[in-house]
Amino acid sequence: MKKKTYHQRFDLVFIIQHIILFSSVLLLIVSGVPLKFPESQLAVFVINLQGGMKMRSLIHHSAGLTLMSLGAFHFIYYVFIDRTVPFYKREIIPKLQDLRDLYNHFKYVVGLADRLPPMGRYTWYEKFVLSIVRSAYLCTLPQSLLMYRGKNEASMITLTIRSGAMLGFSFYRPCSFKT
Repeated sequence: MKKKTYHQRFDLVFIIQHIILFSSVLLLIVSGVPLKFPESQLAVFVINLQGGMKMRSLIHHSAGLTLMSLGAFHFIYYVFIDRTVPFYKREIIPKLQDLRDLYNHFKYVVGLADRLPPMGRYTWYEKFVLSIVRSAYLCTLPQSLLMYRGKNEASMITLTIRSGAMLGFSFYRPCSFKT
């Protein structure tokens, strides 16, 4: 009987980063969404559960600072510290083959191919999701810094950034957003 071989996809540093990413985004959602629907009884309940508006604000700002710090750490670690493979040769970086994989995957989905195309360690859609996360980070960072400093310009760009992020996400996962 042939023994199965396993490949480690992420090391401990990246596992910890993903836990921090998940936790900070969840805290940002829980502390930020009630502000979108202030008249809702659920929003009032969630804000009270968090200890009131001041504590909600502290939770939201702390989670945002954690997320921004994580993004900076990830970039520094990925580009400068982890030198096992040069940055531009990493498997997670999108390549021309990913467009071919997208095309072949589409052919399979619509019934023009018998089986899914073989893909590398990371699939084209995983790389696409990562590009959405990177884009959201790069768009949210200046917005967050402006809002933290109390600048009014932040409110003007907030809607544009969030609309763009929702649009990018809707391309990945079919869903409908009610406005």
